[in-house]
Amino acid sequence: MVGVQVRVCVTQNTYPQAADSSWSPWSLNSSDGTTYEPATEYNHVLIPPLYPEGKPLSAGTCRKGWIPFQVQKTWRPETVQ
Repeated sequence: MVGVQVRVCVTQNTYPQAADSSWSPWSLNSSDGTTYEPATEYNHVLIPPLYPEGKPLSAGTCRKGWIPFQVQKTWRPETVQ
């Protein structure tokens, strides 16, 4: 398992659509086209604090935390998307 630490800040009001924190738009990618989505199971001891899932974000707020990914031991991502 690996983790990516992300920080998201909302700089302006997104009304009428609320801004929420979420793991779902994040993925790890390699140059050969391999993509890993966030893990569905994780160990809180390994990578606290976790990035919040489904928490509302208002203008002027930031959220930071780790998103876990279950990958093969020797696999290394090229990009985070």
